[in-house]
Amino acid sequence: MRRLLAVLALVLVCTSCNDRLPLTHLEASAAARNWCIREVLPWGDPVIVTGPGPEDADKRLWYTVRFAAPKDGPPRVLLVNSASGWVKRAP
Repeated sequence: MRRLLAVLALVLVCTSCNDRLPLTHLEASAAARNWCIREVLPWGDPVIVTGPGPEDADKRLWYTVRFAAPKDGPPRVLLVNSASGWVKRAP
């Protein structure tokens, strides 16, 4: 019994130390759509999702997610962190 518990503990430790995989384009798009739903913004589906560009000052990579904008309105652009999936509006 102790041997089984030791093996299970070892497996748990080994699997919990793995790095998190970066987001895919689809996951970044879904994170941006979910942010719009939470913020009650009827922007629809993303038009363009571009992959992570160069690192920012804090060494983070961001997906750029663009939504269709009205002709006279401001651009609708969100940034999605490629490591955590955190979403923010583009400056």
